[in-house]
Amino acid sequence: MTSGADEFADLCQRVLRIGKRRSSVCLYRFITWIVRTLVYRYFSLQSSGREHLNLPGPFIIAPVHRSNLDVPLVAPLSKRHIRSLAKDSMFKGRLASWFSAAIGAVPVRRGQADRQALEMTEQLLLGGEAVLVFPEGTRQHGSEVESIFDGCAYLAAKCDAPVVPVGIVGTEEAMPSGVKIPRRRKVVVCVGEPMWFNAGAGGRAAARREFSEQLRLRLQELMDEAAVICQS
Repeated sequence: MTSGADEFADLCQRVLRIGKRRSSVCLYRFITWIVRTLVYRYFSLQSSGREHLNLPGPFIIAPVHRSNLDVPLVAPLSKRHIRSLAKDSMFKGRLASWFSAAIGAVPVRRGQADRQALEMTEQLLLGGEAVLVFPEGTRQHGSEVESIFDGCAYLAAKCDAPVVPVGIVGTEEAMPSGVKIPRRRKVVVCVGEPMWFNAGAGGRAAARREFSEQLRLRLQELMDEAAVICQS
């Protein structure tokens, strides 16, 4: 009998294959077109620096995380097919698996997210894909970026991929935790220049901590910038 771990590994590989199919790419492009033409108007979305989301080759998109709206509003700013980690409950059944994979989602099991998220993201980056990773992990609240994990630093070092920081303001007000139907609020997205990992002379562990702190500070700057634009 196949173990749960083997079944999940098979699911992950199937999702990766589905995501590369022409039908999946067409669906993704159609959905992102709808978001750009209709949803962005609903939220009066403003953005800056979106050219940094169209880099060639592998790169990591690292936004702040305040709402379930963050992925569907940030990913369509790029012309690339953006992948993002999602809970495995989105992949129950063949139709759900196909749709979730087509829109860029990659399954992660709760309780094992740290290890599996890094492994899956590493595989995608080494395959030349663009992947969205939340440095703060789960959704946070408020305008302060208090702490982030070292996952982005680890992936940037392991895969030689740049990290693109993203500040977002307005999504928490539009769709806070527990709200099912988004409210009409202005959303501003500020995308920063790519950040490259440099090991330096102090060793990889110290360099990852330093990179993470630099990323946190940059995310705070971008969030503050977005807040000023949102209030104007």
